[in-house]
Amino acid sequence: RPAQDRVEIWDADDFDPWETLFWETVRVLFYRQHKPDGELMEAYWLTDFPRRRVGSREIFRMAKRRWEIENQGFNDAKNPYGFEHICPHEPHSLLVVWLLISGLGNVGGLLLVYEALRIGKVGLASPVISTEGAIAAVIAVIAGETLGLPRGVALTVIVIGIVAVAAGSAGEEAPGHHDVKAVLLASGAALSFGLCLYATGRVSTEVPLVWAVLPPRVVGVVAVAIPLVLSSRIRLTRRAAVLVVATGLAEVGGYLAFAFGARHGIAVTAVLGSQFAVTSAIAAYLLFGEKLGRIRIAGVVVTAIGVAVLSALQA
Repeated sequence: RPAQDRVEIWDADDFDPWETLFWETVRVLFYRQHKPDGELMEAYWLTDFPRRRVGSREIFRMAKRRWEIENQGFNDAKNPYGFEHICPHEPHSLLVVWLLISGLGNVGGLLLVYEALRIGKVGLASPVISTEGAIAAVIAVIAGETLGLPRGVALTVIVIGIVAVAAGSAGEEAPGHHDVKAVLLASGAALSFGLCLYATGRVSTEVPLVWAVLPPRVVGVVAVAIPLVLSSRIRLTRRAAVLVVATGLAEVGGYLAFAFGARHGIAVTAVLGSQFAVTSAIAAYLLFGEKLGRIRIAGVVVTAIGVAVLSALQA
């Protein structure tokens, strides 16, 4: 906006949603913009963005940029140049896109992980894959979620601890022949998982939690399970079947917990929900007596410090 405009913004976030709106609360913003020539512009906006994620001024700028696109883009294309209207204003179009990204990102990430671990060393691939939560957090911040410096530093400390544990979890391994390719595949998996986490967090505020976690299951069944069954390439022993079912239930439960937490902030939930390297290392030590090693112990300690600091900041 022109620097000489005077803008007043009123912001209240304690309104209850109506029956068909799956928001925890409704945030109402009213702005009044005074132009130098005396023109007065006023409008109301409704959103479910909490204040800790997007401030009042950020929402004002976002809304104004949206109208710049409408007036300087679509309006010019339609009137001076005679473009026809081809994009439907279907209210669920963007929601469907996020659901597709969630499903494809999860299954695609798993396929990339399996291939990376098949051809490369765990010690190279695992630390890269463990950055998925950090990637989701970065995407959330780019999309407008506000963290603040203290919480950003705490999340960075947690990510460093997670990567350290993952890096120290492989032990001594024989040199790999496809290390570069494995790292590239692991990077693709981390990006894919990060997109999946962000997309799941986005839709979690707009649909029931069951729908938020459903896309990866549907895509996995259609794109992986059914082709394996039809080609007779899937063979499960009774013991393996029990483990597969337990793994599936644990993953669904984890995704439900993440989707619920993401309603209050995607960045923090994504990082805290990606501590699989830490929890696996601790479980292996307690259940199977595996040695942690100095790097893994340091990573666990750093992660615990970061989580404690973040918890204090959240409180």
